[in-house]
Amino acid sequence: MSLFYLLNFQTSTLNQNFLRPYDYEQIIAEKEARIRELEYELNDLKENKTSRSKSSEIEDLITKVHSRWRNGSLSGGGLKFHNEFEMSAFARFTLNRIYLIEPGLGKRVVEKPIAFKKKDILEVVSGAYPLSIQEFYQGKEKSLYTDKIFLEGIVKNEPSIGAVYELYFRNLEFPTDRNKFVRVTLSRPFAPVYGLGYAPININNKLLLVILPLSYERLDKFKSFLDRFQMLALEDTKLAFTLVYFGEKGSLEAKSMLNKLRQNQITAKFIHLKETFSRGRGLQAGVDDWQNEDVILFFCDVDVIFNAEFLQRCRLNVEKGKRVYYPMVFSLYNPKVVYTMHGYHIPKEDKQLVISKDTGFWRDFGYGMTCQYKSDFESIRGFDQKVSGWGKEDVLLFKKYVKSSYVVLRSPDQGIFHLWHPKECDGNLPIDQYRSCLSSRALNEASHRQLGMLAFKDEIKVREKLKENSKS
Repeated sequence: MSLFYLLNFQTSTLNQNFLRPYDYEQIIAEKEARIRELEYELNDLKENKTSRSKSSEIEDLITKVHSRWRNGSLSGGGLKFHNEFEMSAFARFTLNRIYLIEPGLGKRVVEKPIAFKKKDILEVVSGAYPLSIQEFYQGKEKSLYTDKIFLEGIVKNEPSIGAVYELYFRNLEFPTDRNKFVRVTLSRPFAPVYGLGYAPININNKLLLVILPLSYERLDKFKSFLDRFQMLALEDTKLAFTLVYFGEKGSLEAKSMLNKLRQNQITAKFIHLKETFSRGRGLQAGVDDWQNEDVILFFCDVDVIFNAEFLQRCRLNVEKGKRVYYPMVFSLYNPKVVYTMHGYHIPKEDKQLVISKDTGFWRDFGYGMTCQYKSDFESIRGFDQKVSGWGKEDVLLFKKYVKSSYVVLRSPDQGIFHLWHPKECDGNLPIDQYRSCLSSRALNEASHRQLGMLAFKDEIKVREKLKENSKS
């Protein structure tokens, strides 16, 4: 009832001549009650207007967040990078571990999330549930979508957006299929968590081709590499292998080793290049040789150990025409320094795969291990064939992707390790490559503390001798 109607009703009623005195009192009481009702309605309208205004502000904020996200590095739009130093990497996490990329000299490379870090992870994982359930799991039990099917996530802070997360879950629509996943994208724009996207992922038919360049100098390590690869390939039927061998010496032996894979029905190719070793040239030859359907490429080295979880991430983190994956490998220090310095025996190779600040470091300067579709590699025009010998070709490829419209996913990966091995730097290399080789050699040897202890080794011995003399 409008206020105008009420006033008209009051006038017409009060002008009636047959009303008795007590009738007027009743009418006045009714009208006062109605006025109070209208006052309540008016207050409600004001509150609704305020609420709509607040809702509008929230919608505007959400629109701005979406706009900034679309222009961010994760979505592949907006700002383009000019070099590799402008791009920031993600940190990887599970419910029980955070794999740090900027720990500093005194901190850990992996830690257990506690306090506010634990709270942040739990909030983000919980925030992913309603987004997926509401849109894709209507009518199903919410209890099914628990942290038991959460695999892992990555996170980084972008100054113009806030924290951006990608979470991976098992896909409940296919509970028995271990190769179907869900990727949920979330943002915490210095405010409560808000869902940004959802993408089901099926890696069932994603063929992965591992390409390995090799020469006689590293042939002794090839057998153990091949044994590990065979164990993975027997479980993963969508795994293929290409060996690109340089030079004549040892080529027959390498080819014979490769035949063991074929005997186990594993797709394996042998390419023989009778020329000086060049990693970029070898990888390019391996790519060009593959003439079948489009395939995910993993560029590898013989000194690298990886597991099935890494191969899964290799498939999950690439997207044809959009995304490439550059994992940060955990590089192991010289075991003679790590173990014998503390009086321990050097353990077997598989027992050395421990992530800690004393055993190794995240190889944030290395871009050699990478996963991408063959069509994307060709679209970016592959390797620079002018680069020969050690290094640099991988950095140039990385720069191409960074400067392009591709999303470059860079994150530490706990499933891939670089084994320590003696490194000799060829004095005939160009000066910039020679310096890069020496820098890599120094960083690979031991931790900052361990190198310091080696430098002061003589002082320590003198101190120990003085202590023994004082006792006697």
